[in-house]
Amino acid sequence: MRKCLKILFVMVIIMCLFNLFGNSHTSNEKGKLEQFRKQTAERKLVQAKEVSRGEDNINNFIATAYTPYDEGCNGITVTGSTCTPFRTLAVDPEVIPLHSIVLIKSDYDSLSGYWIAEDIGGAIKGNRVDLCVNTKNKAFDFGERLIQLTIVKRGI
Repeated sequence: MRKCLKILFVMVIIMCLFNLFGNSHTSNEKGKLEQFRKQTAERKLVQAKEVSRGEDNINNFIATAYTPYDEGCNGITVTGSTCTPFRTLAVDPEVIPLHSIVLIKSDYDSLSGYWIAEDIGGAIKGNRVDLCVNTKNKAFDFGERLIQLTIVKRGI
């Protein structure tokens, strides 16, 4: 009987020690998890604000046009896709991330619509974009214009 009480006593002490130290470890992990969740929520909030702020989402850009057949263009974009007229947009990736989907509004109606930021260009810096079109005549006719560009979905 005495032996059973000693074993029971030792087990109770071990359980108390385990709960004492185990809970601090668990609460430390809970604290870290809570901190991670807060940081993630804050990051998402900052990203949502960046996309929803007017000056980040809708901007005036200078646009020019090019064809997949122009000198220096091999028909493959920097992202590896085929350069497709009325879809492919060359951008400065510091301003518009590659793979972004944008909505362009222009006084040149046939080029207004949705485009994908799939390419870059040597002269494409800052708020300047280059639209891929199907013919050199259309590119020359478009010239250089001021357009409105809205980032619909940010790429990576």
